[in-house]
Amino acid sequence: MSDPIPDVPVKSARRSIWSRVSIVWLVPIVALLIALGLAWQNYSERGPLIEIVFDDASGIRANETQLRYRDVAVGIVEKVGFTDDLDQVVVSVRVDKGVAPYVDSSAQFWVVRPEVTTQGVTGLDTVLSGVYLQGLWDRTPGTAQHDFQGLASAPLLPTGEQGLRVTLRSRDQTLTGNSPIIYKGVEVGRVGPASVSTDGTTVEAEAVIFAPHDALVTETTRFWNSSGFSVSLGPSGAALNFGSLATLIAGGVTFDTFVTGAALAQNGTDFDVYADNASARASVFSHEDGQPVNLVAVFEGNITGLTVGAAVELEGLRIGEVSGINGYIDAARFGDDSLRLQTIISIQPARLGLEGDSSSMETMAYLQNQVENGGLRARLVTGSLFTGGLKVQLLRTDDRSGQINMDAQPYPEIPTVASQITDAADTVQGTLDRFNDLPIEELMQSAVSFLDNASSLVGSAQTQAIPGEVMNLLGDARTLTASPEVQALPGQVGQTMAGITAAVGDLQAVIADLRQADAVNRIVDAIDNVQQVAGEIGEGFEGMPGLVQSIDDLATQWQSLPLEGVVTQAESLLATADSVLGDPRTRQLPADLSGALNSLQAVLDEARGGNLVGNANDALAAASRAADQLAAATNDLPALSQRLNALVTQAGGTLSGFDQNATMMRDLSLALRQINTAASAITDLARALERRPNSILFGR
Repeated sequence: MSDPIPDVPVKSARRSIWSRVSIVWLVPIVALLIALGLAWQNYSERGPLIEIVFDDASGIRANETQLRYRDVAVGIVEKVGFTDDLDQVVVSVRVDKGVAPYVDSSAQFWVVRPEVTTQGVTGLDTVLSGVYLQGLWDRTPGTAQHDFQGLASAPLLPTGEQGLRVTLRSRDQTLTGNSPIIYKGVEVGRVGPASVSTDGTTVEAEAVIFAPHDALVTETTRFWNSSGFSVSLGPSGAALNFGSLATLIAGGVTFDTFVTGAALAQNGTDFDVYADNASARASVFSHEDGQPVNLVAVFEGNITGLTVGAAVELEGLRIGEVSGINGYIDAARFGDDSLRLQTIISIQPARLGLEGDSSSMETMAYLQNQVENGGLRARLVTGSLFTGGLKVQLLRTDDRSGQINMDAQPYPEIPTVASQITDAADTVQGTLDRFNDLPIEELMQSAVSFLDNASSLVGSAQTQAIPGEVMNLLGDARTLTASPEVQALPGQVGQTMAGITAAVGDLQAVIADLRQADAVNRIVDAIDNVQQVAGEIGEGFEGMPGLVQSIDDLATQWQSLPLEGVVTQAESLLATADSVLGDPRTRQLPADLSGALNSLQAVLDEARGGNLVGNANDALAAASRAADQLAAATNDLPALSQRLNALVTQAGGTLSGFDQNATMMRDLSLALRQINTAASAITDLARALERRPNSILFGR
């Protein structure tokens, strides 16, 4: 048996810590220090964390999606979450410290995704790298901000860019969102997304015109749709018009300023977009100053034919237009679910006689007064019977109980009355009904009977002979008018009238000579002088019978009386004779008689010197010759009259058997009556000249 081996005590040798330290341990320590240094550096140099709210986070990944500025990464998305109500997405972005001071309240953010539109392809680089956030801010540091509202798309006018912001509005399909604004073929602006207005009557879109082209837009600038194409026909033929392929496919808006001198447009100005250039140009001259006043009119029934742009008239004057049309159902108000027509009308205050700068309240007060006191009401009337178009008419009625409902939506409501619409279909139907009521069969029978009678009349021998007889009649008339006697008659009458004219001229010359010499007055004066001398001679010889009687008595007494008595009586006789001869009137008698004779001699000499008697004889001789020529001319008048009468009688007998209502027969009858009248006039002239040949000179 063996003995157990005793335990051997073992004692470990203790070494110092420094003897146990290895240089290899420095490697992880240095690495840790470097890591801690880098971590501290990264923590101390990192920028602030901002939160951007978007409607959705499609394509955004935490720690992957970058924030870029001018296509340079300046941040990264650290977290993607939701808002408290889960309606939107909150994207937390760590922004570089170097750009953080510039991210202030003016900063804008949006998501850049690949997008293919009619304008081209955008965000193509994100197909491989993924979407990213685009940031935009100005170059001036500002107050730090950490919460932002992201944009659904890139802004029309980025921050820091210059341009003009306007609002475009269209009442029809002439405005397309996200389209270019073209000026003379150059893109000078953009139209943003389009949306429907709150009242549903217009389409609106924000638009921007980039600087320096914004100086082209004034308050009178007009915008119109440049998309699509148009075909026009003119003197040069057909023409196809379109702006460009881009606007043809994607649409677009262009503008122009037709009136110079207007002020530049300001940011926020509203502009209407018209359908074409012609409409835009026409609106310049029909535009009224001041903003239009909008009213609502509700019409009964489902009425068709009223369109946007239809006229609104007051007493025949266009004062506005229809700017919107909607269906309207209000069971609480009307007590039924019937569809009614809600019409929005825009009224220009200037066309009502108000000032261009009148406010909407002043215009509304005027209309309210007209409704309450003037019975103003709105109704629909037919604007065009052929097209069936309607228009709104404002008329005055006897109803004074209504008023404008100022609380109506979307605009104050004006009372209406029953529409006055003329249905073209009803009018045509009424015309057709009246046409059907006509006695067509009786009319046809009458027409057939008339045609039969007309055929019989046309086919009769007498009717067939009419052209020949008419031609014979015209030949006789032509032969008569071409006869030498008728052809010579105007010349003979002309010669006669020329002779008469010459005789009258000679007589007028003689009378003019007599008037010029004042012969009549001088002859009258001479005759007056002779009469005066004769009177004085008579007065002078009034005592001569007494003187002769005294001489006779003296002779008688000479024989019977004594000488002394004779001597006494002789002395008395001598005294009487002496008194007669001593009278002053007796002495003046020879001188007066001599003067009268001299005056008469002077008149006769002047008449003889002016060949008055010769001129009178020549005038009488010319008148005699004219009378002879006229008598010779009138000798043919009875024969001519008889031939005309015979011709008329023959023609009347020929035409008496034909229809007197025919146009040709009426014309021939009128011609025959004129020929008969001429024959009667010629007969009367011949008879008058036979009775009084000198009447052509001295009249009746």
